Amino acid sequence: MIGALFFQIICIGISDSLSSQSSRTYAGAGESINTIKSIWNNTDANKFHESVGLGISSFGVSSSTKNLPFGESGGIILHLQRIKKGDNTSSQHVYQILFSSHKIYRRNGIGNGTSIDFTEWSIIS
Repeated sequence: MIGALFFQIICIGISDSLSSQSSRTYAGAGESINTIKSIWNNTDANKFHESVGLGISSFGVSSSTKNLPFGESGGIILHLQRIKKGDNTSSQHVYQILFSSHKIYRRNGIGNGTSIDFTEWSIIS
């Protein structure tokens, strides 16, 4: 059940990212309402937490986007964030999934007080 809901959210996020900027609102089981925001043409995947707040966002990325896996030239990043926009405290947790044309990657990050420390991208499919 949770897997199906997550897949539905991913599909909606991907379709939304084709528009210039849009948002949708969802409520999970007993959870607060989160917003899916879609933003196109961002320049640094390490700084997405500075443009969006708590919830799920999708970002369209291209070859000019910094901090993508080596050799990847674009795709869509599904970005999950625990705390408000711009928060770099140790309470901030970020999870990103990149859907490129040939592979799917994941990484996560935790705030260190001044920025987010991300793990390396790893291939999941």
